[in-house]
Amino acid sequence: MYQKGWTQTAIAKETGFNQKTIHKYLNEDKLPERKVNKKKKESKLDPYKNYLLQRIQEGTTNCVVLLEEIQAMGYTGIPEQILYDNMKTVVLKHTPVEIRFNRKFEDFLAYYGIIPKACRPKRPQTKGKVERVVKYLKENFFQRKHESTLQALNEDIRTWLDQVANRKPNQTTKEPPIQRFE
Repeated sequence: MYQKGWTQTAIAKETGFNQKTIHKYLNEDKLPERKVNKKKKESKLDPYKNYLLQRIQEGTTNCVVLLEEIQAMGYTGIPEQILYDNMKTVVLKHTPVEIRFNRKFEDFLAYYGIIPKACRPKRPQTKGKVERVVKYLKENFFQRKHESTLQALNEDIRTWLDQVANRKPNQTTKEPPIQRFE
């Protein structure tokens, strides 16, 4: 990006990295190495995955039924902490020194013993999959030529969804959305 004339600020904004990090990498002789977390994070579902796969192969796709079955086997459905975006129904104020949650929302989570955690504002890395969809839309759909009318743009996005996005395998399910939907 830098060799193409992008400023360090623009690169930082596009990639989500801190501007100091971009500066550091540009001053090094080699490309940065990606840090690989070799320790796979364990999932609460790991002990139940074989059972769930077997039940799905048998044709049971109702998630409520599957949840009830693994709860009978000892699975608990309640996480200790949940990460939330800064929507007003959850977060009333988010500054570097204070995070104020909606009181009713806090009471609701306290009933279940869940601790809320708020994403840092303007940091898409903490929103993971949700923000990746927006990035994919910007980097793929909006890089194509489009007519300037709203009607034409709506037609273009429908065509793009049908011919490109919904045919690309999802990294989590390993299936294209169109196939998963069917």
